[in-house]
Amino acid sequence: MPNKPRINWNDPDTPPPAAFQANEPQDIDVDKLPKRYDQFDTTKGNQQIESKQEETRYAEFDEKAFTDQTGFIEDNEPFDVIELPSKGYFYPNKKSHVRVGYLTAADENILTSPNLVQSGKVIDVLLRRKIKDKDIDVSKMLLGDKTAVMLFLRATGYGHEYPVMLIDPATGEEFEYVIDLNSLPNKELTEIPNERGEFSYTLPRTKKSIKIRLLNPDDEKDINEIESKRKQTYGDNYISNRLTMRLERAIVEIDGNRDKSFISEFIPTMPAFDSLSVRSFINKIEPGIDTTISVKAPSGEMLQTSIPFGPSFFWPKL
Repeated sequence: MPNKPRINWNDPDTPPPAAFQANEPQDIDVDKLPKRYDQFDTTKGNQQIESKQEETRYAEFDEKAFTDQTGFIEDNEPFDVIELPSKGYFYPNKKSHVRVGYLTAADENILTSPNLVQSGKVIDVLLRRKIKDKDIDVSKMLLGDKTAVMLFLRATGYGHEYPVMLIDPATGEEFEYVIDLNSLPNKELTEIPNERGEFSYTLPRTKKSIKIRLLNPDDEKDINEIESKRKQTYGDNYISNRLTMRLERAIVEIDGNRDKSFISEFIPTMPAFDSLSVRSFINKIEPGIDTTISVKAPSGEMLQTSIPFGPSFFWPKL
């Protein structure tokens, strides 16, 4: 789309194109935005992206989206543009950026709603409210994209320091550790999927050619519900099938065969080496934010864990 106006963030003294001047929010202090997001880091060039061919391109802002009610929620709330780690490859509309509003006092009603918290729906309800693009289905967003939006909301709403309680592996005692949300690295998209959003992979032991897709929150919800029912049914004899259920949803084709019954029958008999290889491949290619942290406990022992997204993530003690 070469005719669209572009903003060159490398030259802040150059005024933006006239098409944006009238619509540019004037009440956002960009100096206070978290610098861990590349689109906010003026030292890197705002919205500047380096391709593998070392060519520089600039993210294009859809001028129509500022005024078109069919694609954007106009509620006069300040917002910023967030780049999705997935680059939009896995969505029908291929949208790589979303407009996200800042947390407000009204949003805290959602975060403290007992019914929403107990049902586990509080994050989806919050994201539906804060993501301004109406053509984004929150329930279909990849976990990495949702995490990126959540980190933006938390960092701009309550600050980038997130105190958590961890267990010292040597003593078993709790200790507090403050996570700098701005320091979390991106997990870049290392493989480009096909037009269906699928990846090709060859199993190392059986040499079968498979197609893989990344799971979305609907998949995780279905798996959790099935696991919960099985646990109630079998009680102490319950054995989790979470691993194979995830593979059944992730693997969509085996040697050209996309029949779900065939795939479901093959996966339980898959060699363990192939199963581990597939899971490692998925972890490698899945874009998002790396939420794994290494912490030195008071005893001196090193502890590696994932960031706990507990109630204090969106409701810190100030």
